[in-house]
Amino acid sequence: MKSPLLSLILLLLLTPFAVARTSDGDSVAQARAMLEPYVWSQAIIIRNPRRAGNLPTRVQAAVFSFQGVLWLYIPSEGTRSLSHRRGRLDIDRANLLPLLQEIHSGFAGYEVVPSSGLGAETKAFPKLRNGCFIESLHALVRLMDQGVTPSEAGLFTVYVQGPKGPQGHTGLYYQTSAGRFFWDPDRPEAPLRVGGGLNDRDQMAREVRSDARWDILRTHVIPVEGDPRQPAWDRPVARAEGVTVGLERFRFS
Repeated sequence: MKSPLLSLILLLLLTPFAVARTSDGDSVAQARAMLEPYVWSQAIIIRNPRRAGNLPTRVQAAVFSFQGVLWLYIPSEGTRSLSHRRGRLDIDRANLLPLLQEIHSGFAGYEVVPSSGLGAETKAFPKLRNGCFIESLHALVRLMDQGVTPSEAGLFTVYVQGPKGPQGHTGLYYQTSAGRFFWDPDRPEAPLRVGGGLNDRDQMAREVRSDARWDILRTHVIPVEGDPRQPAWDRPVARAEGVTVGLERFRFS
């Protein structure tokens, strides 16, 4: 039989780990808080009766728009694109289930979670689980809040060959009068100064993933234009209508 003192010590040791654990619902709520009001987002629960993708029968997720494309964030998987073409947000929102089923064919339907009135008033957030894509977008907003206006910016993803297949990691690339920088969500303390820019992706990939244990497979860039703090910033411009996103689904974890 444990003594009361030993029980208290065990409770004190175990409690921080229990508190630190983040639920999928909390991660989805944080993702939306980091995105709004700059882009449209919606929390959903996906019905997954066959447990497709080794996911639970009810998958909590966030759908959001960015640069004229719909994206899906699932806390256990990360962020990936849903749309096939830019500039079709209204059409894709109205036909969301077929797009979800292309991610996992076992998805049987979804329901919208009522909005809780989330906003972007909070400037500092804890680490978002598998949220490097969203964290990088939010980092650009914070950068501009500090009075920095990049002459060039983009979400830069490097894919490496990991033990379980290709793995992608996204950070924020930006250029100012002080030089070119890469902000890494896994090393948020200070941005890395880089020599290569968006015109030399291979060089920048080697710089930002110099510690990679696996070979770099490819890179992907989503240029960010304009000020994300402006209302309806993510609305696609006319010239983006009908531009193909790509044959593959981009995934950022």
